[in-house]
Amino acid sequence: MSRAKTTSKVCAISPAGRPWSAPSTTSWKKAVELRASDIHIEPFQARLVVRMRIDGLLRPVAAPAGVLPQAVISRVKIIANLNIAERRLPQDGAARLRVGRADIDIRVAIMRCSTANPAVIRSCRRIAGSSSSKSSDFQRLTTPSSGDC
Repeated sequence: MSRAKTTSKVCAISPAGRPWSAPSTTSWKKAVELRASDIHIEPFQARLVVRMRIDGLLRPVAAPAGVLPQAVISRVKIIANLNIAERRLPQDGAARLRVGRADIDIRVAIMRCSTANPAVIRSCRRIAGSSSSKSSDFQRLTTPSSGDC
């Protein structure tokens, strides 16, 4: 699988006059409101199926109306810095989003299926004051505290 670089740039999710981004913006906001840990997006020929994992259960939610299914997948790929032209190989990436006042880290996995390229998005709400640096997290975990033997 190809890995996209994780950037420290925070993408603000808001339509701001871009009609192609409004459906995905609505889905992000709904996921934050419902405290969904995963978003599963399955594009079919003429429709889009969206499910969110809420309290451990994968529940169907209303898909954005009047949008091309593959356009939503392309938008997700753009946000996660993935290759939008690649449809044969699986891809995964990451991004940091700001939805309203919430900062969210997401992991995106795009897989090849017989009908389309479904996307699975795992979201993790960032805690204020937490470090996003893997090296500092590793150092904190491996450095013995004064009370350790």
